[in-house]
Amino acid sequence: MFDKTYRQRLEADLARWEADGVVAPAAAAAIRNALPPRTAGINIAVVVGIVGGLLIAAAFLAFVAAHWTEIARLARFAILLAGMVIAGGLGAWFAARQRTILADLCASIGAIIFGAGIALVGQMYHLGDDFAGGMLLWSVGAFAAALLTGSRGALAVGLVAASIWTCMRITDASDVLHLPYVLVWLIAAALAFAWNSRVAAHLVALALLPWWIATSLRFEFEGTQPSFVLASGAALLFGAGLAIAAAPSPRALRLGSVLSIHGAFSLAIAAFLEVTTVDDLVRFREGSLAGQPLWAIVCGNAGVILALASAAITRRAGELLAAAAIALVLLAAPVWPASMAGESWLAYAALLAAMLCLVVSGMLDDVRPRIVAGWLGMARGHRRHHLGREGLAAAPLGLPGSGGRRGRRLCHRAQSHAAEGRTMNEMIAPLTAFWQRIPKAVLFGIAILLQCALLVLMVADRMQILRNGVEVTLQTQPVDPRDLLRGDYVVLRYDISQVPAGALKGKVADARHPIVFVKLAPNAGGVYQAVSVHAEPVPVTAPEVLIRGRVGNYGGSCGDDRRRFCDNLPIKYGLESYFVPEGEGKKLEDARNQQKLRIVAAVLPSGRAAIKRLLLDGEPVYEEPLY
Repeated sequence: MFDKTYRQRLEADLARWEADGVVAPAAAAAIRNALPPRTAGINIAVVVGIVGGLLIAAAFLAFVAAHWTEIARLARFAILLAGMVIAGGLGAWFAARQRTILADLCASIGAIIFGAGIALVGQMYHLGDDFAGGMLLWSVGAFAAALLTGSRGALAVGLVAASIWTCMRITDASDVLHLPYVLVWLIAAALAFAWNSRVAAHLVALALLPWWIATSLRFEFEGTQPSFVLASGAALLFGAGLAIAAAPSPRALRLGSVLSIHGAFSLAIAAFLEVTTVDDLVRFREGSLAGQPLWAIVCGNAGVILALASAAITRRAGELLAAAAIALVLLAAPVWPASMAGESWLAYAALLAAMLCLVVSGMLDDVRPRIVAGWLGMARGHRRHHLGREGLAAAPLGLPGSGGRRGRRLCHRAQSHAAEGRTMNEMIAPLTAFWQRIPKAVLFGIAILLQCALLVLMVADRMQILRNGVEVTLQTQPVDPRDLLRGDYVVLRYDISQVPAGALKGKVADARHPIVFVKLAPNAGGVYQAVSVHAEPVPVTAPEVLIRGRVGNYGGSCGDDRRRFCDNLPIKYGLESYFVPEGEGKKLEDARNQQKLRIVAAVLPSGRAAIKRLLLDGEPVYEEPLY
């Protein structure tokens, strides 16, 4: 869609420039020839086919869901794998016939089925409730599909899963930066650069927002203002986008321009937030502690430096003004003495000047989104009239329109990037030729095999625990909620689910929900009880066992700084749910009321555990097979 719109606008501009004598017909033809061929679009027949295929798939899924508990476990697992194989096979078939949109759709559906498969495998095999870990695994599989098939939809699925993963990790450990997400984002950005895709660039830019917003709102640093941290992130995104776009490459130009657009809008939003919280910012400066974390200050300064570097490379006054806009938004967080508290007009003036710089910057560089972002920032959330065509946005400032020079500048820029595009194509031609020689069926097949392998590894990991783990018997206190989608399941609570902190009491926890290791030992009845809890693995002697768990319900958020272990620690071991056939949960509920239900868990030396069997009155009622 974006490519079609761009081509239509470029064709209209070229026709006008040729008529005005701005560009020679040969140069216009060279620009047209430098563009890649258009991909096939979607017509009514394709739409009907897509809808029909989705309806058939929905009917099949409804049938499987209705008989899910009646299907053998291995058959259910095979159905999940078959769904991914079918989606990948259809994608390869469409790709071989140059139906790139339909191939992208199939790869996206395969990535979604893979995510559903992770959840269902976890349910079928009673795996631990590590939702964030499941999101990370989903993103890995989706990114693999995107890399191999070139699917923008699979990239979007991977970015969504990765964003959920990082937000959960930030919530769990809110006093440290979650830097692993940066590596994930850089991989996605590299794909967007390699594809030279505006859609992928927008997805990559949007994927930064959840991570930085979650970091800004959840970071526990004395005196930190979320609006300043948000502004620092917007500054870095804006400046980095300008610097990337300044590189002599059309791929860098496309990626950088998109990143800078999102950075400009983020900067305008941050400016609005600073205005609405300016009194709190001023009052904070009365304190004696440092105002903002060092990493936020570094990010903001880096944004300004990168914007200045871009202006030095391109020699555009607009980018120099963009750097000024970034600096003014960052400086709007009050730095004046506390005696001036309440005189917020300084912050208003700085932010107004920043937005004016943003508007003029967009006019000088012919970047309309930057103009819109500046006006939105000045409006402070109020709706403004639509900015018109060339020259209209300059009228409110009393400045002359830039339409008279716009055509010539765009013409020269298009010619320059067309030449650079040919150079870049020559550089990557061998790699592109090699990649294109690989049959689409092979690439789709590798993607599906990787996703299937990840699901198989989930099952194999559980098999290892059941096969090699030491058996321990635990007393349970189950409850029996109802899941309308997956039948009955028992939520299990154990005698070891609440453990005194012991030596950990009052010590600093490394997260809100830190991982701990509980030493277990059997009592006279053979039921294992908690002996002690530790932040690191400790040696044990038989029949003692060390089991790994994660502190829940903010058990690591006590003390004045809310970063210390509490007196009693609620702990989850990944053994808290067990799915049973529909109608069987009531029997286990009755056994719970009479304290007759126990479980036997297999525990590895590393502390990882899995449910092996359920005991009712000492007799096994459910035995977990290895697969």
